Amino acid sequence: MSNRVLIVIDAQNDFVSGVLGSEAAKAAIPNVRALIDEFMENNEVIIFTMDTHNKDYLNTYEGKHLPIEHCMYLTDGWVIDKRLDDVIINYPNRVLIKKETFGYTEWDSCELDKYDEIIVCGFCSSICCMANIQIIHAFYPEIPIKFVENASAGLSEEDHAAACRIMKDCQIEVIS
Repeated sequence: MSNRVLIVIDAQNDFVSGVLGSEAAKAAIPNVRALIDEFMENNEVIIFTMDTHNKDYLNTYEGKHLPIEHCMYLTDGWVIDKRLDDVIINYPNRVLIKKETFGYTEWDSCELDKYDEIIVCGFCSSICCMANIQIIHAFYPEIPIKFVENASAGLSEEDHAAACRIMKDCQIEVIS
């Protein structure tokens, strides 16, 4: 087995069942959970990102282009989906990253170069997943990145399909 890391992008209530949620996102959570369980069985590192906004969100550049308040710090929508929260609370090999915009710009500080493979899943595939995968790929261009299509969802099925197509074009392996 290779030395790998799982990155779960924004598996928060607002992206699953809240203001930016969807039936596809709800359906993806059991697949996210199965991935997490596999990584936990092997005692592998799991990194969770959490989209984190404050009351000034609508005045930010992102807020002006996506004017839907979501993942407001310490609200129910900001919290990780309850089917995954035991990992946040109890799993010692988990890392939690709070990010204030859709792309976390400090992936270079995460030492992802110590892994042979980076596995990514989460929400929203065409925004947060896409942005973070591209940033990671820029910092670590020689490390294979795999995006788990059925453990992810976009704002719509069309957005999700487009994100998967673009990821393939950008040398990201899309798997189920």
